[in-house]
Amino acid sequence: MALGLCIDTSTLGVFLSLAEISADKSTPLWSKFSKASEKNSHLIAEHLQQGLDQLGSTIEDVDSILVGIGPGSFTGIKVGLAFCYGLVETEVARRTVSGISFLQEFARTLQSTKQNICLELPATK
Repeated sequence: MALGLCIDTSTLGVFLSLAEISADKSTPLWSKFSKASEKNSHLIAEHLQQGLDQLGSTIEDVDSILVGIGPGSFTGIKVGLAFCYGLVETEVARRTVSGISFLQEFARTLQSTKQNICLELPATK
């Protein structure tokens, strides 16, 4: 089974998802969200291990990694990118990392479903 890993730390928390990837689609298998914490970088690793354990998989099964590049917290985005960079540099997990704007993907999904949905994003000073 080819797995795809999706990480987003651009908002006020950590979101991870694992999906089965095939040539024409991806099927979500596991996901987890935790609210903001000073230990976001630790949460990413813990969540990833939980997801892999629940699926009976290892990091070697992950074929592709998507990471959120905004919009959102600059520091949060750096945390997600740094984690992915570290993961890719390990010998066991040489994978390609792709950046993705989740807001753009959300809009694309809504456009294809023709639904009217209001999206609220938290704003700061």
